[in-house]
Amino acid sequence: QIGLSTLCCLVDVAWALSHPAHVVVIAADVELKAKGLLRKCADWLRQLSSTTGTKLLVAESALTLVLANGARIVAVSGSARDAVRSQSVNLLHASELGFFADEGTFGVMTSAMGTSSRIVIESSASPADNDFSRIWHESDNGYHHIFHGIESHAEYRAHPESIDDTR
Repeated sequence: QIGLSTLCCLVDVAWALSHPAHVVVIAADVELKAKGLLRKCADWLRQLSSTTGTKLLVAESALTLVLANGARIVAVSGSARDAVRSQSVNLLHASELGFFADEGTFGVMTSAMGTSSRIVIESSASPADNDFSRIWHESDNGYHHIFHGIESHAEYRAHPESIDDTR
C-alpha cells in the first residue's frame, strides 16, 4: 500500500472545508474501510480545529461528518446502491472501485452528481470486467489516469542480495 486512500481523504477534507454545504461521499468496497477512511477525515478535522482554535466539526456519527460550514462527508459501502440516491453529491471518492460487489453501484452514485461535481477513484487492479476496468481502459472518457506500480515504492523493493530460495 502506498497511501493513496489516505491522500484522497486529504482531498476529501480540503474539498469539504473549501466548499460550504457540499456533500462529499467516500464509497469503499466494504463498509468497514469506508468508516476507516471517514475516521481519518474526522481525525484531521479535529487536529486542524485544535491547531486553529476553530471548531470545524460540529457533528459526527459512524457514517457522517458535519462541518461548521454545512458541508458533509458521508461514508458508504460500494454495495449500497441506494446510499446516495436522494443526495446531491459534489465530490465522490471511490476507494477500491475494482472490488465493488455490485456492478451498478458506481453508475447509481454518479447519477446523483451534477455537471460541476468531481470524482476521485483509487483502486488496486482487478482482473474482473467491471466499472473500474472499463474506466481505466477507455482512454478518452474524461478521466485522468495515474498508475503507481508497486516497484516505485521503496518498502516493496528488496535488495537483490537479500533474495534467496528460502523466502
